[in-house]
Amino acid sequence: MEPSEKLVEILQEALQKNLDAEAGYLHAADKVDSVALRKWFLDESAARAKYADTLRGILFQYGISPESKTSITADLHRMWTSIRDVFSIGDHAIHEECLRGEAAYIDEYTKVLEEGQLPPNVVEVMTTHLSSVRDAYNELKNLNLINPI
Repeated sequence: MEPSEKLVEILQEALQKNLDAEAGYLHAADKVDSVALRKWFLDESAARAKYADTLRGILFQYGISPESKTSITADLHRMWTSIRDVFSIGDHAIHEECLRGEAAYIDEYTKVLEEGQLPPNVVEVMTTHLSSVRDAYNELKNLNLINPI
């Protein structure tokens, strides 16, 4: 069965979002002093790499060659945060920016799933990703940044 253009677009966008998050969290891990926050970033980067691999696999199953690079928007955002880093924005600001990004991820995945136009295998994968990201978001919200050790 050949996938619809809409399904391919959804999968490619989800792949892009996970690749962007993977790269963004690696970048953020290099910028923070908090050991707990650095560990969280590295763990989430690895998780997003796995999500991206799963989405690539689905695209390959449909005979679609996945786009496997970060987006220009995300690249520019990382460049902007690097420029801000020169002015020492600190762990708290990076933490807040990542919370904002996670909330956007949750909103976008939720909207796609609520549209109800996905095959069961894609719903299962995206629901699993969404659940894990919600858990990660809550964990990130509760990280203690007062003591960086």
